[in-house]
Amino acid sequence: MPGPALGLCADTMNPNLYMHRDPGNGRVHVNGLLTQVCTVSNGALERLAHLASDGRIGDCWTARAMLAYLKYTFLKQLSMENVLIVDARQAAQDVQDALKTAGVSQVTCIFNTGLTDPDVRPIYAMLVQDLPPAEHANPPGGKRVYLLVAEHISAGMGHPALEALAGVCGQLGVVVTPAARPGAALGLSLPAPQYVAQRSPDLLFDTSLHVEKNARHLVRQQAGRLVVAGALDLKELCYQHVLPGTPAPTPPAAAAGQESFAYARLVDENKPEKPAVLDEGQEVFLLHRNNKCRFRRQEAGLNSASKQLSRWIDESTKLCRRNFNLVVPMVHFTVASHDNRFDEHTLLLLPLFCGLQKPVLALTLLYREPAEKGQPAHYEVDSVLTLRVARSSARLLTTLQAQWLGG
Repeated sequence: MPGPALGLCADTMNPNLYMHRDPGNGRVHVNGLLTQVCTVSNGALERLAHLASDGRIGDCWTARAMLAYLKYTFLKQLSMENVLIVDARQAAQDVQDALKTAGVSQVTCIFNTGLTDPDVRPIYAMLVQDLPPAEHANPPGGKRVYLLVAEHISAGMGHPALEALAGVCGQLGVVVTPAARPGAALGLSLPAPQYVAQRSPDLLFDTSLHVEKNARHLVRQQAGRLVVAGALDLKELCYQHVLPGTPAPTPPAAAAGQESFAYARLVDENKPEKPAVLDEGQEVFLLHRNNKCRFRRQEAGLNSASKQLSRWIDESTKLCRRNFNLVVPMVHFTVASHDNRFDEHTLLLLPLFCGLQKPVLALTLLYREPAEKGQPAHYEVDSVLTLRVARSSARLLTTLQAQWLGG
């Protein structure tokens, strides 16, 4: 039987408030992640991670990896309009009473997580409002409490919430498929998230294409990640040491008409809760201007670091041309600054060894179509990621089998 429901918090139960359709091209834009709709408890994540892990295909989930997967899967399902919203606020009183008895809210949403249990049955996530006692009907700040229940909705595992929802769907005329087997609580057939339609150069590494390395741009933009990974000497950068918990140092004044300087704390993104401490128990702040780190030797230091990174990128691409199974596709979501919507991008991950025997970073490649007729397509280095971030983004697509990424 399903385990107990687990508490979540949310401002709204209707995910459609986070979507809008572009009247020009009909494209659905999505402005919300699962974590912006509710706050998921560790208990819910651990339960779902245990249910979805399958050693036969090397699929081993952790609660942290599950959170990253779920929040973007919910976003993807919203964009594909695959989230079922059940609104029973206009249902008959007996149906509403049944919902209340089962502890189910009048507005519920269900989506296919794309995961399966050990019997290869689909796992659905159901967001249900937890009905508070009457004296707490209007919690402080207008917040409402929700439950996340991971169920085998189509597999016949009964749950009072699902039994009540079956009655709601029947009365409201919600179209669902017949029950998978006798005793199924709600015979839903919601599709799993689909990121790929066919193999293409942005999903399968084409060893014949040229790679634009953009090493100079990477060094200036991602110097902090290179330092933490041991690929760049901190002494090449302008920085200040401060005691843990101390505010950022005061940056030098900029000349008239120039961008101002700023100090940014150096953070180890593999352990984001612990800022990087690289010397004598003190935290490090890097000096930058316009999000570009400043080099102590200026152009000489930047050129030296760029040439070294260029050699390492060459090493990585040569290895991947010998074994393209090292290359892992990933999905990356960015927020458009002008309208705060999420855009989806597919990139390729390559291991970046930086002169060592094991990779320390992941290199991201973006496939570029020919700009003009007659010009060749190519790959362009987009960024470098920590292995933790790269693993989470790649896991949206499939179970990872590339050992360098911890699959």
